[in-house]
Amino acid sequence: IIKFYNPKEFTELQKIGMELGFSHVAAGPLVRSSYHADEQHNAAVDKLISQSKR
Repeated sequence: IIKFYNPKEFTELQKIGMELGFSHVAAGPLVRSSYHADEQHNAAVDKLISQSKR
């Protein structure tokens, strides 16, 4: 292990991801690519729908 990230750092990584425009960011020590995949999908769909209504 080169570095252990603390909870505050994961929160900051999540904030950065959202600022970059991602509709959903899951950041944590045990998060994997499929973590809450349904929530990620729903957030992406909701964002697309709201953009298409403009």
